[in-house]
This record gives sequence, C-alpha cells and structure tokens, in this order.
Amino acid sequence: VQRGTLLPQVSLGGSLSHSRTYQSQTGGVAQPGSGAGGDDDVNSLGVNLDASQALYDPARRAQLTQAERQVDRESLSLVVAEQQLLLEVAEAYFEILRAHDILSARRSQETAIERQLEQARERFEVGLIAITEVHEARASFDLARAQRIAAESAMQVSFEALERLTGQRYASIDGLAEEIPIAPPEPVDRGDWVELAMANSPMLQMAEAGIEVARSELEVSRAGQKPRLEAFASYDYSDNDRSGVSGYNSGSQLGLRASMPLYTGGSTQAQIRQSGFALEVSQYDFEAQRRDTVQQVRSLFTRVTNDVETVEARAQAIVSNRSALEATRSGYEVGTRNIVDVLNAER
Repeated sequence: VQRGTLLPQVSLGGSLSHSRTYQSQTGGVAQPGSGAGGDDDVNSLGVNLDASQALYDPARRAQLTQAERQVDRESLSLVVAEQQLLLEVAEAYFEILRAHDILSARRSQETAIERQLEQARERFEVGLIAITEVHEARASFDLARAQRIAAESAMQVSFEALERLTGQRYASIDGLAEEIPIAPPEPVDRGDWVELAMANSPMLQMAEAGIEVARSELEVSRAGQKPRLEAFASYDYSDNDRSGVSGYNSGSQLGLRASMPLYTGGSTQAQIRQSGFALEVSQYDFEAQRRDTVQQVRSLFTRVTNDVETVEARAQAIVSNRSALEATRSGYEVGTRNIVDVLNAER
C-alpha cells in the first residue's frame, strides 16, 4: 500500500448532465439560442484525465520504510506463534502420557489394596486380626477407587486439550520407549545456551524489530515538516448541445507542484515528541525481554540438569521401595507389621 503512493497516480473522471432553464421575461431583442420566453434544455458531457508522480516526498518514503519494518516484525510474530503452538502441543502430549501413567498407577494401587482387603477379611475370619484393620483396609480401598475414577477423568480431559490444539480427536497416542536415555544438556555450560537464545530467540528478535518500527514512526513524524514536490499533468474535455453553439472545449496542463507545511497548530511537533517517547518505550521493552530471556534460559537449564539427577534418584527409589514392600508384607505375615504399614508400602 505504501509503495503504491510513491508510484505514478492516474485518475479518470467523467460527467454527464442535463440542465433546463425556463425564462418568462419578454421584451427586447432575443438572442439566437437564448430560448427567451421558453425552455432551454442543454445536455453536457465532460471528461478529465489527471496524472501525478511524487518526485520528493519524505513522508511517504518514511511510511514505506515503516511498513517494511512492520512486515518484518509480523513475520517474527508468526514464528513466535508457531513455536508457541509446538510447545503447547508437546505439553499436551506429555500431559496425556503423565495422565496415563497416573491412571495405571491408580489401577494398580486399587488392585493391590483390594487384595489386601480380601486378605484382611480372611485373617479377621480366622481371628488373627481385629476388625479395625479390616475397616482401615476398606477405607484405603475406597480412597484408591476414588483416585482411580479421578485419574480416568483427568485422562479424558488431557485428550480434549490435545484435540483443541490440533482439531483432531485421538482415541490413543503412541507412548515413549520404556528406556529413554536421560542425559544432561549439551553443551554443559549454560552461558552457551544463553548466547544461543540471544542469537535465535524470535521473541527477542521481535522486540528488537519493534524498536525499528518505533524509530521509523519517528522518521514519519519528522518528515511531516518537510517539503513535497510532485509532477502533474491533466487533460479536460467538455461538450454540450446548446443551440447556436458548435464544437467542444479542451485543455491540458503540465507542471510541477510543491508544498511546504508552515504551521499545523503544533500537531507536528506533538507527534514528533509522542513518537520519541514510543521509541524509548520500545527500547525498554527490548531490554526487559532480553533480561527475561536470559533468566528463563538459566532457570530452565538448571531445572533440566536437576531433573536428570531426579530421574536417576527416583529410578533407584523404585527398586528400594519394592524391596521395602516385600519386607513389609513378610513382617505382616509374621505379625510384626500391621495392615496400615502394608497399605502405605503398596502406595
């Protein structure tokens, strides 16, 4: 749009009209075609052709530059939206996997506690334990059942979240492999990741592009007090059927037209100041985005590094808890542990 304002402008106009004049005065000498004492009907035709070309127009040139910088910023905005979509889909996918694992754990817990409830009933029937242990096992089973129902609902909700992002409904998704290599990020220096983000972050680049847009807006405002020069040409043609008149009229013009704003009520200077403040705001926004990017990269690097160690620790905890469960079951069989200890170990 802005580029078109710097190219030649050509316009064609035309008019067709009908006029009627009625004269009621009499006397004197009537001129031919005057229609004295009657109607005078006239049909008129007019055509005009105008062309102009900007020779020096800093305001339009600055507006073109601003439009180009706005396109660059919007392109980066699209990249940000695409990356955000990728992130949200990945999060929805892993949320389904997490919900699936939780549901599997709840089902296993319900099955295990139900088995403990049956054993508790059998031991109570033969007089080995008191009825309170049966009640405790029953309460734990009811809680496990409620947790399993809630996990099923969460599973359904997580699938609906993925459907909202992709526009497609999934009955199931592929899971991850049982054994996934969990390793610290490479390179191991978080400073390298900060440099990578500084060079490639589209959000940071978009904030930087915002500075250029604001700077071009300031240039547009300053150009509002500069002169303009354009070349122009025009051609006019007119004809009518008035009685007593023959032929047509035509004319043409070719020249240069210049304009210079002298006083605009202070609006131009006010616009310059406003654009200057907007430029400062965009610079502060860029600095805020730069600091936020650095902080996020450092925090995420630390979190991922800690998560790697946490995964290793939890893998070992699974082995230890299985051993503890077997020991608790054995203690329950010989009477050194009660049903609460077994239920806790099951969980």
